[in-house]
Amino acid sequence: MNTRAKSICCLVAALGLSLGAGLANAQNDYRYDSRRGYDRGSSDYGARGDVRGPRISVDRAFYGAQGQFCDARDSVQQLVGGHGRAEINVDNALCGDPAPNHRKVLRVAYNCGGDQHRTSALEGSRLYLSCRD
Repeated sequence: MNTRAKSICCLVAALGLSLGAGLANAQNDYRYDSRRGYDRGSSDYGARGDVRGPRISVDRAFYGAQGQFCDARDSVQQLVGGHGRAEINVDNALCGDPAPNHRKVLRVAYNCGGDQHRTSALEGSRLYLSCRD
């Protein structure tokens, strides 16, 4: 190979390496941005709520039936985890079984930045809490 061909070959190889490094950096930047977005998204919807804006503060939570209820407030607040939205499995894991052989209900009163909310769900379902309407 003559000198000119070697120079062109080296220049093309150098450009290829430079472009390859730029592409790798762009891919790493994309991966970093995607991961950061994923991490933010997963933290935003953790038990599963949004960390921006008002956060859920549980005022009262009772689980039971037939006049037999247990206080589920601490369990529900822990599951909410300081987020603005949450999904909670309604089952005996909240505070035990206060009314054996009866279908129970979870009743929750919560606050979002001064706005009062109330909701309920039957045993075996999911209760959705949100500071967004």
